Amino acid sequence: MNTNDKTWESTKSNYLQQVERVLTAAKYPSRKSIMEEVCLHLEQRYAELPADKRNWEGFQQVVTEMGPPSDYAELLGVGRLKRRIITWRRIAVGVPIILVLLAYGLYKGIIPLGAYSGPRTYVIPELVGAPFEHPFVSDGKLVGEWVSVDLVTAPSQFVPGKRKWPTETFWLSDMTFIDGGDIVGIVKGSKSSRASRWASRCKWTKDWIVDREDKIQAQYAIKETDGELYLFYPWLSGDVSIRYQPPCYYVLKKVRPGGKHG
Repeated sequence: MNTNDKTWESTKSNYLQQVERVLTAAKYPSRKSIMEEVCLHLEQRYAELPADKRNWEGFQQVVTEMGPPSDYAELLGVGRLKRRIITWRRIAVGVPIILVLLAYGLYKGIIPLGAYSGPRTYVIPELVGAPFEHPFVSDGKLVGEWVSVDLVTAPSQFVPGKRKWPTETFWLSDMTFIDGGDIVGIVKGSKSSRASRWASRCKWTKDWIVDREDKIQAQYAIKETDGELYLFYPWLSGDVSIRYQPPCYYVLKKVRPGGKHG
């Protein structure tokens, strides 16, 4: 392990310790899974750093972009970290006002009923939506092995041979879709490539990737260009499950029998 690797491991460890302290203080019930997700997200950011950015300044930029550890408690709706004492007088005065404003917002449609509490669906504009519970339907084009060739914010951005992603390294390096709905995702960490339980936890059925644990579903798409099959895979990362952002899309190319892409 070289000096930069040691610096990264120290930076990552310090950030994870801060996040863990925040979640522990908040008594968040699923902090173990959140910690695993944050750790994997850090590894993803590290794997995507160009070689000349793998230094102290680059590592600090990664944790800055991840956001302050206190954000996780706030984004997860944890209310036990109180920054000031709420007195009974404040409650007596504030609650009626809040209830009136809430009722008005609901009545006018400013505040949607059930915001952020139910299943979420992300669709590719040219595809149609579907109910959350899907019976399994096979997709012969999807079954098999795929390798990552790009990462885009929308499928329409992808142009074969003109990579949008700034580096040749992808944290999610390849995926295998097994008939029956299982997924095996291979990720590149700071030490080695490995099958990731987190990257493999989603299930698939025709047209859909489903994360039943976080109640998220998103459409995938397969397009053929110049005889090659490309998969647009919605990446349901922590930005989606925790920060409620729409997914970006890994673009993967189909591997033909014999190990050739296509």
